[in-house]
Formats: sequence, structure tokens, C-alpha cells
Amino acid sequence: MRSYECDSPAAMARIVIISMLADAEFGAEEVTAIARVTIAPSLGLSGDEFAVTVQAVREDLSSGIDFDWGDVRPLDPELINRLAGEVHDADLRMKVRNLCNVALHMENDVLKGDAPVVRALSTVWKLLPLRTQ
Repeated sequence: MRSYECDSPAAMARIVIISMLADAEFGAEEVTAIARVTIAPSLGLSGDEFAVTVQAVREDLSSGIDFDWGDVRPLDPELINRLAGEVHDADLRMKVRNLCNVALHMENDVLKGDAPVVRALSTVWKLLPLRTQ
């Protein structure tokens, strides 16, 4: 998986994208459509820049394996740690985790009310857990 500059909009967007894919039942097209409008501006990305990041994530996740975007799989904790390590700023960490949560709740079928990527980010970044609604 490619690396991004620490605290860059692309590094943050990738975390949100992976959370949407792993924690809910979004497909690649849904991620692009939803996030271009709601998430991208919050990260300082245009819709087109966000779409490029979605494509990069797609390429990274599918390289060397048979990856079906409709098949939600648990992600390797080591990968989550590595991605989380690309966001150093505490305020940006909160922002990314909150954007993941917002995006996930756009999909009414968050897996069993669970969000393992969001939980993992909270743990890695030592953030207080999100309050459940």
C-alpha cells in the first residue's frame, strides 16, 4: 500500500474510505458519491481529488488478491496501525475519526452496529470512545 505525507488530506481520506468499506456495506461507487459531497470538503479535497484517492485505495487493496468491493472483510490490525501512523496531529485525528463515524451512519446498515476500524483508530490514537446514540 502506498504511503502518503503525514497529516495530508489524502492520508486522512484513505482512512475514511477504508472505514466505509470495512465497517459498513458501501461499495466503491457509493464511497465516491457520498464522500465527494460530504467528506472531501471537510478534508480540504475536491471531489475529483477524493475520487483519485478512492481509486488509489482500490488499487492498493486489490493488488495481488481477489478483492470484491461488495465483500466486507476485517482489516489487518497492522494495516490500521500503519494508516493511523500517517496522521500525527491530535485535532486531525479527532476529525478523521469523527468523519468516519459520520460516513458510517449515512449507511443505515453499519455492521451489527459495530465499527471496528473506528474502534481501532480510537485505541491506536488513544481517543475516548464515541458515545453511542
